[in-house]
Amino acid sequence: MISIDRLTKSYSSAKVLKEICLHIPHGMFGLLGPNGAGKTTLMHILVTLITANSGTVTIGDYTLGKHDREIRKIIGFLPQEFGMYNKLTAWEYLDLIGTLKGMKISRARRLAIADLLEQVNLAGEARKKIGSMSGGMRRRLGIAQALLGDPLVIVADEPTVGLDPEERLRFRNLLRSWSLEKTVLLSTHIVSDIEDTCDRLAVLRSGVVLYTGTQPDLILQLQGKMWTGVVHAEELPAIKKRTLVLSSRRDRDGEEVRVVSEELPFPEARSVYPNLEDAYMVLAGGGKLG
Repeated sequence: MISIDRLTKSYSSAKVLKEICLHIPHGMFGLLGPNGAGKTTLMHILVTLITANSGTVTIGDYTLGKHDREIRKIIGFLPQEFGMYNKLTAWEYLDLIGTLKGMKISRARRLAIADLLEQVNLAGEARKKIGSMSGGMRRRLGIAQALLGDPLVIVADEPTVGLDPEERLRFRNLLRSWSLEKTVLLSTHIVSDIEDTCDRLAVLRSGVVLYTGTQPDLILQLQGKMWTGVVHAEELPAIKKRTLVLSSRRDRDGEEVRVVSEELPFPEARSVYPNLEDAYMVLAGGGKLG
């Protein structure tokens, strides 16, 4: 559904995106990377808020830069940060957004708003003014506005920020249900958001795509290289010199560590199955897989 070819973006002398190439099919697709990786810049280019310096992007039958008006009609965008009209109620705000999106039939617009407020668990807050809402409620309202007009593509930039665990789980379930009929691009630095919703993903760091493919294929590259065990605190510096230590926590018997190593890193180590967080931490930290 979305094809990105050699996309670059620079601000002055700083190159934020470097020859990005991605194919994002129908369904759920995750874009995972640390803060400052270039994820938000890429999102803003895709939704026509800013322009790239070079490269091409096609979304469905439309080409970015030639058919921007058409692209805006088929994309719903949930930005990482967005302003709202604090004096409006949730219902009034969505009614305004729906009108701006071209939903001219008032009855259909009202039905869509009521359904979305129910989906994001705000039906009971429809008449509440935005200025009196919590951060999590405002986030859920932002999710609702992105879905108004039944867009073919949903672009969500750090969508679960500000949501409590229950709301985050609810939103992940919504994402999965939407992806049955839409292309959903989820951009985040939260590994669990991708792990629970996206079969396919890309890892971005410093404006470069480090990996694109499926979760299992990414994790498989660490197979046989993940180890854990408890060591004495004084042994830890030496272990860090010869292995990549992904995590360590104090245990009553010493330091419990999780490390990446081609061979047995210390006598008490035991092999463990890698997960998405392991693979991501290796890539985000500048390491190599495979």
